[in-house]
Amino acid sequence: MDTILLKKRILRTLQFFAAQHMAVTLLELHRYLVGEQGIVKEPESKDLNLSEYSNLQLTMGRLLVPLQSLVEEGVVVCKLGFYALALDEQLIQNRWRGYCFGVWREKRIRKFVRLLGYIPFVRGVALAGSQALGLEREESDIDLLVITKPSWVWFPRTLVTAYFQIFGVRRHTTYTANRFCLNHYIAGPKRMHTGRSWYTALEYAKLRPLFGLGEIYAFQKNNEDWVRTFFPNIIFGHAKPEAQKALQRVLEFVFNNFFGKSLEQIFERLQKPRIRTEEPYVIVEADELSFHPESKQDALLRAFLK
Repeated sequence: MDTILLKKRILRTLQFFAAQHMAVTLLELHRYLVGEQGIVKEPESKDLNLSEYSNLQLTMGRLLVPLQSLVEEGVVVCKLGFYALALDEQLIQNRWRGYCFGVWREKRIRKFVRLLGYIPFVRGVALAGSQALGLEREESDIDLLVITKPSWVWFPRTLVTAYFQIFGVRRHTTYTANRFCLNHYIAGPKRMHTGRSWYTALEYAKLRPLFGLGEIYAFQKNNEDWVRTFFPNIIFGHAKPEAQKALQRVLEFVFNNFFGKSLEQIFERLQKPRIRTEEPYVIVEADELSFHPESKQDALLRAFLK
């Protein structure tokens, strides 16, 4: 591959993360290296044909020479194990401070999430948002992606919401810092057909399973092909489904019938009218509930694509 072309891809990757106020490690730079289409002048042009670009996977070693050259030229800076554009060197200090805070918050996450494995029809939970990417901030919340058993969304959502509400750690109204944001539910390992972009590709690529490894990996695998059109070096893992907790099996035996399905329909009728579906990035479908009305997607894509 042309060294100049590879340098441009490295710079565009750093620009992409700079738009999110983030420095990256060498491992992250390799994993999220943008494809060749990311260096054209208008990446969102309707004339852009992804098949024209040879988005082949590269080894990490292949990045080292052009990356070191950029450092020597003073275009890229490397400190404390993080890389950033020279103009954005402060991002490295911010990333390090966020990492130190994130260590404390990881304990909080493990403490509360481990009990979700007992809630009926919950199959997997993954860390998303800023915490998953390494952008921890003291004022930010904790985003979770919840995968449920197919045909079950509203009932498990109600139980998960009640669980975090009882412990006083659910994000709502002005209560945000270090609280759990329950903004995305998927029934089974769904394949996404809409909303594909640099932003969503990164969101799904950075998911960090907390439990239900097999379910989270299955979801990522079902979307791997289009995610790799943006980040060619992405390869998702695979794992066997985890054994269910005994209590969860008992509870599902109790509710996996007409009575449980009636509750699913009742909770849908109660909650659905209260959701503002006219808001941007709010999805209410039979197999997905997604609430991101304050998404930074548009602002990030404008900053990256301009």
